[in-house]
Amino acid sequence: MSTNRPIVFLAFADARSDLSALKVEGWSLKDQFDELKRRGVIADVVVEEKASLKRIYSVFQKYRDRIALFHFGGHADGDRLLLQSAFELRPAYSEGLATAWERGTEAVSNGILTALAAIFAPRAIGSLLGVEGAGAAGAGAEGAGIAVEKGTEAGVGAPLDLSTFRNAQLRGGTSIESITMSEEPIVDVSGGPALGHTSTNLGTGAMEIEIAPGLSPEEQSITIYHEVIEVASLQAKQPPPTVLDLSEQEIDLLAKTAHEQYGLATVETLNHLLRDLGF
Repeated sequence: MSTNRPIVFLAFADARSDLSALKVEGWSLKDQFDELKRRGVIADVVVEEKASLKRIYSVFQKYRDRIALFHFGGHADGDRLLLQSAFELRPAYSEGLATAWERGTEAVSNGILTALAAIFAPRAIGSLLGVEGAGAAGAGAEGAGIAVEKGTEAGVGAPLDLSTFRNAQLRGGTSIESITMSEEPIVDVSGGPALGHTSTNLGTGAMEIEIAPGLSPEEQSITIYHEVIEVASLQAKQPPPTVLDLSEQEIDLLAKTAHEQYGLATVETLNHLLRDLGF
């Protein structure tokens, strides 16, 4: 039997243990999709009943573009979604992603789940509707089924030719004037080390990206993805829902995801990413 048939991914998180309707919703949806599985329309229904960002990411990573529909049900708190955690409430943006996962991430932006679906599963049309009426984050992957050669060995090989990015036009009305390697270490606003820094040309709005010296091709690629996502989001008059209110750690997660999915950054893969994100 073909292993390429679509997957339905249902994720639920009752972070406050007070959504009695959530289990009923989960059972009802699973029953409906189990019937499609029985008829051979889909391969399987994957259900995460205590969804964390790490678990959601792992499922997307495992099934990638086989996921045809993604649905999330749970709490919303303002512009954040509350995911499952066995630990104290801790916003995902409060510290490094690895540390946050280790302690249990709970609050993430509305956009991050849609963005992951858009990159890993371009056919996904999930609603991201919170049971409390949080509203839809939108189907960021709608119409974005782009054939991209996957970066199974991303980061392996020769260093990036940064000259190929000169005067590159990108989706969303932005552009790259240049990407150069700094001769000195780069520091962030707090004085700590940084992998990249971007300034914009006041006349044209084009990005001038500087990346730190001594980085591997993989690190250079992830840094470029990160800088482009961040600046494109800030420059857009109407940013797509996938990038609204993303924390620095969430942008970093998207950059690493893009590198893994599309391979080393090029003008073409940057435009694929921006298209998948809804620009």
